[in-house]
Amino acid sequence: MIAIVFGALMVVFMGCEVSLFSSLQDEPPEIKPTNGTQGTHIVTFIFGGGEIRPQTVNYNEIAEKPAEPAGFIIFEWRHGDSVYNFDTPVLEDITLVAKWYRIASGIDINRVNANYEHNKNQRMFTNNQGLIENQRLYSNWKFDGVNLSNNGCGIIAIYNAMLILGHPIGLPDLIRYYEATGGSSLQQFNNTLNQIPASLGVMPPHILKFNNDIGPNMPIQEITTSQSLIETASRMNTGQVLIVTYWNSVLYPGIANPLGGAHTIAIIKNQDGSFYAFNNSRTNLGTNITNAYTGGLFWARDGSFGITGSFLIGP
Repeated sequence: MIAIVFGALMVVFMGCEVSLFSSLQDEPPEIKPTNGTQGTHIVTFIFGGGEIRPQTVNYNEIAEKPAEPAGFIIFEWRHGDSVYNFDTPVLEDITLVAKWYRIASGIDINRVNANYEHNKNQRMFTNNQGLIENQRLYSNWKFDGVNLSNNGCGIIAIYNAMLILGHPIGLPDLIRYYEATGGSSLQQFNNTLNQIPASLGVMPPHILKFNNDIGPNMPIQEITTSQSLIETASRMNTGQVLIVTYWNSVLYPGIANPLGGAHTIAIIKNQDGSFYAFNNSRTNLGTNITNAYTGGLFWARDGSFGITGSFLIGP
């Protein structure tokens, strides 16, 4: 064997073989792949309102959240069964699916977005479970040109119901949905009136439309009479929620006071068979569901307007 050293390089002659290696390196250099786990990955976006181009992202870097296409609001991007966080490093090829809705014709989207940014910075007033008990505390929250303390009880009822059912939704997101889709009462009757304050809040026909648009698409039973409400309440289980709309003032039994207003609440059934109403003047209802609107009038279906009084949500 003959060894010749040139600085850091050693050449060894062993018979007919020559071995060449550096005395400063004990292991061969790492060869990094150009794709696969250490290369680039494709992020594919599925959006039912049109095409959003896929992104090529380097391994362990983040994807860029796509801009919302004109005329649409993307409520969230989902990866499998979970909401996708765009701060998550990309480690493999992934497909993201949008939950989205279309902005209704005639809507002032600049005002909608301004309200949304304003509401995101407002304080929430809830009980220990995160449920809203007192709408009057939300005077600083904006809704369709007015505030949430006197309007939008239907929004609060849905917010409470979704949280109870294990599908929470942010209150600012819920308000923006109803503003952008024409969900206020005046917008429903005539979208050209969307600049006028929604003095009646969210009306029953639109209350649960969001369930099919961006909600969890849960089973819903329509309730159209006071008697069917009583029967449904007797059969409901503790894993379901009733959303009830009633007129909050009467002149005489069965005769609504035109100076009153519609009020919508979420109601649950306790293990002992009693009922509890959120955001209502009377909360502990005992075993009689109609105690929810004592002094008021159940809002039944009106064939000319298609108004639905109540819904039962949940499996």
